[in-house]
Amino acid sequence: MAATTTTISSATTEVKTPPDCNRTCGTVEVPYPFGIDDPNCAKNEDFMLNCNRTLSAPTLFAGENIQVVNISVENGTLNVLIDTATRCYNETGGVTYEFDQHITLGDRFTFSSTENKLVVLGCDTFALMSDIEGRFSSGCISLCGEPINVTEERSCSGFGCCQTVLPKNLKTLSISLASVFNHNNTWDVNPCDFAFLVDQRSFDVSKMRLDFGPLELENSSLLLDWVVDNKTCEAARLNIGSSNYACGENTNCSYSDNAQGYRCHCLKGFRGNPYLQQGCQVFF
Repeated sequence: MAATTTTISSATTEVKTPPDCNRTCGTVEVPYPFGIDDPNCAKNEDFMLNCNRTLSAPTLFAGENIQVVNISVENGTLNVLIDTATRCYNETGGVTYEFDQHITLGDRFTFSSTENKLVVLGCDTFALMSDIEGRFSSGCISLCGEPINVTEERSCSGFGCCQTVLPKNLKTLSISLASVFNHNNTWDVNPCDFAFLVDQRSFDVSKMRLDFGPLELENSSLLLDWVVDNKTCEAARLNIGSSNYACGENTNCSYSDNAQGYRCHCLKGFRGNPYLQQGCQVFF
């Protein structure tokens, strides 16, 4: 990911958070600029997350249905879970279950174009992904002329599994599935097709199976990039000394081409939360 970096060693920002803010939801840490429960605990409404405590275990969400499992201030990423697009068939080729995925992210968030891939699992399937605005579309197809055991595969090569990359600056996404032959020749070994975004660093095709049912592959883990504001570092620096500039003392500013905005980082030799006024402390 291309980036430009500007060093700010001693900004006089007005970054403040209430001392009694709750910073955990279940097992997930919620660092500033994010917040839960109280809007004053987040930088602004873009960073307010929802901690659902009515579930069996408190669960953190961005929006209504994107589960957040980790927030990295250092890397500017959110590790999230999203539901898998699914299409299932009966032995005569009829569709018995269908779920297409549609996601719209907030202004500060973007699908990571370097870490995520679209993965399609099936033996007679075609998956299409596009942005909701219709600016791009892409996909891949997987056909099998004979039974395939994907647990013996080492990559998604088109035999039972295929994959494709994401473009930069993607903030909305639709994923849908179709079949070439309605699974007439593959239903007994492959009743359902799946399409999902996944962090390629954690994906292992050898753990997949073609006989998954509709509820056996419910979600996938992927990365979102986030920025504190949709400005360049140069534009952000014009606000040093005001509450509009997000970086505290002993920090630098870097611009993300993918997320189209800036992030804050502690200077070398310092560690902590760069979005707090004195969050970056000398590290020994």
